[in-house]
Amino acid sequence: MKMLFAWFTLAGALLLAPETRAGAGAPAQTQRYLVISSHTKDGCLSALDDMARAPALFSRFDWGCKVGHHKGYAILEAPDEKAAIALLPPSQRAEAQAILMTKYTPEKLQEIHQRTGK
Repeated sequence: MKMLFAWFTLAGALLLAPETRAGAGAPAQTQRYLVISSHTKDGCLSALDDMARAPALFSRFDWGCKVGHHKGYAILEAPDEKAAIALLPPSQRAEAQAILMTKYTPEKLQEIHQRTGK
């Protein structure tokens, strides 16, 4: 129970303060990840209950459960993929995915075309 409480406290703190510290006052580089949390139809309410115990995290997810697609999606900030998944409740981590997201501007896209010749 203490470990679960510690997870809720840590997840809430990280979500409310997206910049984590790398040490000696230097901010860690955070990146944006599309985090996908999957569960089964039978485990749906239990999975949602687990996530709801961390309201700051739960409120960032959109769910497909109502139409039979038992997955939740959120854009979360973390220093790496493992850290993004670690924001989830322990019961959700094994099936979770974290996909690094990149925003492109028209200028950046033009630069890529010039660099690749395509």
